[in-house]
Amino acid sequence: MNINLSSADYGYGIFDSSYSFPGISVTSERQVNCYEIEMFYETGGTTYLNNTPYRIRRGAILCVKPGSVRYSQLPLKTYYLKIKATVNFAHILDGLCDYFTSSDVEHGIEIFLELIKSNDGDMLLRHVKFLEFLRWVKNESEKARRMSVVKSRGSEAAELGIAYIESHFRESCKLEDISAYAHLSPVYFHHVFTAATGKTPYEYLTALRLEEAKRLILTGGSPMSDIAEQCGFSSQSYFNAVFKQKTGETPREYRQRILEGYFKTDGVF
Repeated sequence: MNINLSSADYGYGIFDSSYSFPGISVTSERQVNCYEIEMFYETGGTTYLNNTPYRIRRGAILCVKPGSVRYSQLPLKTYYLKIKATVNFAHILDGLCDYFTSSDVEHGIEIFLELIKSNDGDMLLRHVKFLEFLRWVKNESEKARRMSVVKSRGSEAAELGIAYIESHFRESCKLEDISAYAHLSPVYFHHVFTAATGKTPYEYLTALRLEEAKRLILTGGSPMSDIAEQCGFSSQSYFNAVFKQKTGETPREYRQRILEGYFKTDGVF
């Protein structure tokens, strides 16, 4: 299938309700006239799509189709895409799940931040990054559709563990504390959490900390020592070591690479 695409067909950005709607707890109900894809980067309130409530949870993705009615109980912090209803690949967007959670959200955020950084670059690169992110969303939606929802003590414990980690990742967050919140022993909790999420509690915690660190690195000018502390790392040296281990770059190398873009100053790849 050929995809015809122009820069007028879509828009994207980062939305933070605390800046756009200070002092407001609920947004007005509105009817959507385009496709909207939102990837929440911080747990918040509840969003309503055609009267169905969905939790605003870090890593969750909301796919809204034209004609839908929605509003949200704030706070809401999200990366968003808005795509015209007239695009010639609308049937792909129509096939997306309304709401699902990605098990690889840090990769999706990486692609989206590259899309944002391409805003001042050439149009072709922007289209490539837009389509790459859309393809990632489509793949994650298909994975979510294939997964069966198992209601069990183990899955409920994993949900509690995730909620605890999301609320405490900026501070000391030990396995004993997480498992106690889920009312399980550390050993058993580790087992059920890994089975339910595909990651150990430590891997999930580290991925969340690194995800937040990347956002802070690219959206502000804070010293690396401050970013390490804000993201729950015990020291800047430990932060540097973990970041290097997981990404292959130091935090400063990562910031420099993203800010410099895809081409060197001499025009050589």
